[in-house]
Amino acid sequence: MIPEMEMLESERFAEGPFEVPSDVSESFGRLLNSGSGLADDFVAIAQGFERFGLVDQAIEAYRYGLERDGRCLSAHRGRAEAFVVKFIESSKEGSSREFVEKALMDLEAAVVVSGCDMNLRCLQGTALLLLGEYDECRELLASNLGRAEVGGGGSVIDLLYLLGFCDLFAGKADSALSYFSRISETGGSVAEAGFGKAVCFLVCRNSNSFNKELGALRVRDTGLWSAAKRLSVNGCFGYLDVARAVLGL
Repeated sequence: MIPEMEMLESERFAEGPFEVPSDVSESFGRLLNSGSGLADDFVAIAQGFERFGLVDQAIEAYRYGLERDGRCLSAHRGRAEAFVVKFIESSKEGSSREFVEKALMDLEAAVVVSGCDMNLRCLQGTALLLLGEYDECRELLASNLGRAEVGGGGSVIDLLYLLGFCDLFAGKADSALSYFSRISETGGSVAEAGFGKAVCFLVCRNSNSFNKELGALRVRDTGLWSAAKRLSVNGCFGYLDVARAVLGL
């Protein structure tokens, strides 16, 4: 799975002490009535809602958490991710850019609190890609790639992935292929690199190369193979289509 989408999916279904949605709602009500809840308490409630796919309720719980502490990093980041998920899930119904714009505001606030956090930068890049702001996205990601390469870690792979899709949808297919190739060369997943290449060939209408990568994906990662097949049927016109395909929407 694409790194950023995998992170969003895991956040949405994080484990918690709640067995059913009503458990979360009742705990939320008790916390509000007590008038003494801390920011982290509301974050736990929000994550409980997310476990059951209740994104709107999660966003509301994060809001209360931020009212308690405007510098709560987990609340800013959690609400940003929830806004992004809401945009992706509701986009077919004509969702406005407002969700992603709100996510960017939360992420900027989170960066102020945390300093140089590469995961937050990757989330910012994801949001900008969803909006189609390719120049701003490339500037943000490229400026952090060198720093990430010095520090090491998985953020290098995420940055390469996002830069590949950024250049692809900005009309720079050769550059995109170069970024996707670097993923496996840098120690990342061969399947994820192949998925990026497959999407690139699909967008460029290179059916022979697309089918070759698709065949390899069927052996290496059936989830990404299914996502690539879904894109070939539904069309791929931007990063939103990629995100929806990977999440199975």
